[in-house]
Amino acid sequence: MGTKLNIKAQGAFTVSIADAAHMVEADYFGVESGNRVTDKFARSGLTASKAETVDAPVINEFPICLECQFIEYQDGEYGCGVIGKVVNVTAAS
Repeated sequence: MGTKLNIKAQGAFTVSIADAAHMVEADYFGVESGNRVTDKFARSGLTASKAETVDAPVINEFPICLECQFIEYQDGEYGCGVIGKVVNVTAAS
């Protein structure tokens, strides 16, 4: 199932922000498609856990995570995007 379908099904998503030490792994997530590689997350070398307030994963190695409630999906002439409401923020100390 693709990312858009997962977000719609779960009603939530997270946005994890990488630090300088994990830029290669973050880049991998952006350039590789989960539709082509079934074990994309495992190949990244990172680990995940469940978010505190939404039903979505948090990347443990990334220091900041925005937990979001899904609002809507937009697909227009200039691209597509997911709209969400941030309901929790976690940050490593």
